[in-house]
Amino acid sequence: MGLWGSKQKRDITVPNPEAAAQVFVTEEAITNVLKTFQESTNQSKKNIEEPKPAPASLDLHLSPDLHDKRISEYEKGLVEGAKQASKEVEEMFRERYTTMPVCVDLQSRVSKCYSDNSDRTLNCLDVANEFIKCVENERQKKFGLTKA
Repeated sequence: MGLWGSKQKRDITVPNPEAAAQVFVTEEAITNVLKTFQESTNQSKKNIEEPKPAPASLDLHLSPDLHDKRISEYEKGLVEGAKQASKEVEEMFRERYTTMPVCVDLQSRVSKCYSDNSDRTLNCLDVANEFIKCVENERQKKFGLTKA
């Protein structure tokens, strides 16, 4: 078909820059190529837009008993997973946050000194300094800053 609906065939000539020969393509061939291209793009749009139907053998509706059973299994799995994660975290931090009294003898000496010398607290300076050094040494041992 020619331009503007005429039935006259038209040839379109495109010069080939690399060779001396020319390629002749009819307007009908171009129309067919364009039509095929449009059909393929329309088909690809349909494939994207239209969801594929579920297979007939797949039953999407579960019986209430089976549905409740699956929900309870899922909830049970969640609870067990949370309990397991909680145990793991607790084990990781148990040692770090378990407090054991340190320098108990010095602590009692400092307390007794302050009780005995309530009006002369500077008399307890040496015992208090020993206690502070002891606590600091234990802290450094716990966090691995010095060798035990």
